[in-house]
Amino acid sequence: MYMKKKSMLKRMAAVLMGAVMFLGTAGAVSAAPAPDLSGQGTLQIFKQNDKKEPIAGVTFNYVKIGDFYQSEETPVLGYTITDNTLLNYLKEADTTLAPVYTDNGTEVYDGAAVQSALAEAVKTKKKEITALAVNTLGVTGTDGKTQAVSVDKAVYLVAETKAPAGVKEFCNPFIVSVPILVNNQWVYDVVAEPKNSVDEIIGKKEIDKIEGTQDQTNASAGVGNTVTFKITSEVPSGDGTLEKYIIRDIMSKGLAFQAGSWKVTGYKSDQDAEGTDLKALVTAEPAENSDGAAETNITFTFAEPDKNLKNTYIKVVITYDAILTKDAVVRDEVTNTAGLDYQNDDSIDVQFDEVKVKTYGYQFTKKDDKKNGLAGAEFRVYADKECKQELTVYDKAGNKLDPIVSGDGGIVKFYGLSAGTYYLKETKAPSGYTALKDPVEFSVTKDSANSSQLDIINTKGFTLPSTGGIGTAVFTVVGIGVMVGAAVLLVRLNKKENK
Repeated sequence: MYMKKKSMLKRMAAVLMGAVMFLGTAGAVSAAPAPDLSGQGTLQIFKQNDKKEPIAGVTFNYVKIGDFYQSEETPVLGYTITDNTLLNYLKEADTTLAPVYTDNGTEVYDGAAVQSALAEAVKTKKKEITALAVNTLGVTGTDGKTQAVSVDKAVYLVAETKAPAGVKEFCNPFIVSVPILVNNQWVYDVVAEPKNSVDEIIGKKEIDKIEGTQDQTNASAGVGNTVTFKITSEVPSGDGTLEKYIIRDIMSKGLAFQAGSWKVTGYKSDQDAEGTDLKALVTAEPAENSDGAAETNITFTFAEPDKNLKNTYIKVVITYDAILTKDAVVRDEVTNTAGLDYQNDDSIDVQFDEVKVKTYGYQFTKKDDKKNGLAGAEFRVYADKECKQELTVYDKAGNKLDPIVSGDGGIVKFYGLSAGTYYLKETKAPSGYTALKDPVEFSVTKDSANSSQLDIINTKGFTLPSTGGIGTAVFTVVGIGVMVGAAVLLVRLNKKENK
C-alpha cells in the first residue's frame, strides 16, 4: 500500500527553535545590552523536518508588524504592535494580553506574552493571520533555506503560504524580530527554523492499463490506444472541517478524455477490497474534449466532503479513460498530472506524481541490391504476421500515412506505435523492381525512430502491366505457340526414327 500512516512531520508544540523566538520576558531583555537599531539586518528561513532533513519548495511571506521601543523614563526594552488587525486578533484570543507599560500613549508589549497570544489566535484565525503576510520572503531550496533578505530592524510576522508536496497543512504563522537576543548577544542576521505541525498526506497518479499495447510496463501507446489512468488520494483526518475536496487532473495535448469512463471508489480501510461507489457524490468537468484539443483540465469535486468523506473513508480512487490522439506523435510523449485541492482549516494544494505516456516511431531504408536508396516503394504496417490487422501510422507532423512511401535516399519514417513487434508489407515496388513476397518483422523501441534499423532490399525484375500496351495476353499466346511448335517437331522426329 502506497499510503503512509506514519507522520512525515510529527506534531510539534513549538513553532520556532528557542533561539529564534522574538523576545523573551521584558525583565530578561531589560538586562541585555541595547541593540544597534541603525541600518538593516537579514531574515532567512531554514525549513527541515524532525529528522533534520531539509525541505525544498516551501514558500514564506512576511510583513512588518511592530518596532522596538525603549523610553528614557521606563528603561525596559519591548516593542510596539503597529498592525492593528493582528493586535485585535491577539486580544480576542487572549483577553489577558496587555502592554507592559504605556509611554505617551504608546503601548509597549512583552515578547513572551505576544507569542502566547499568537499561539491561541492561530487556533481560530490561522487563515486570516496568514493573509496578513503580503510580502514574499522566498522559497526554500534543496538545502531547505530561503535567500537571506535585507530588512529593517523591526518585528515581523512570517507565514508559510505554500506547503511542500505531501503536507496536509501549513506550519503556524510566527513572530520574529531582527535582531534577536541569543546568549545575551544581539544577532542581526536571523535564521528562523519553523516546523510543520502536520501529518503526511499521500496521493498517487499512475497508469492503470493501456488497451492494445503489447508491453504494459513500457508506458507507451499507439495512436488510438485507450489509456486508463488511476488517481489515489488520502482523505485528511484530524481537527477542522473538511470544507472542500477537489481532485484535479491536467492532461497535455495528445490525450482525449472519455467523459463516460470515470469512476470513483471510496475505501474505509486498507482491508476494504471492494470499496464503495462514490460517483454520485462527485461532479466532473469538463465532460469531454475533442481530438487535438489544447491542454485539458478535469476537476472532480466532492459534494459536502466533511459529511460524505471525513471519518468514513481513508482514501478515494478515481479511474478514467483517455485516448491517445495523433497530436501525441508531434510531442513524442504526453503528460498527465494530478493533485488535491482541499480545505481543512487551511486551503491546501498538494501536487501528486506526473505520469508520461510515450509513443514511438520507426525508420528503415529501402535499397536495391547494390545498396542504393530507392524512392517510391509503398508499405503498410500490420500487428500480425498474416497481415490482417492493419495499423494506422503518421508522419512527425501528425499526418496519416496511407500508404507509407519511401522518400529520397530510400528513407522511410513513421510514428504513432507503442513499443512492440510489428510487420511491414511492401504493397508496391519501385518501377523496374520486384516487391517483397513476405512481410518483414521489425521491433519498435524508444530508439527505433532515430536511425535506420534495417535495410529492405529490392531486386530488379519486370513488372508486367495490367492494362495498356500489348498486355500479358500477347506473351501468353506467344508462349503457347512455342510449345505447340516444339510438340510438332518432336512428333516428326519420332516418325523418322521408326522408318
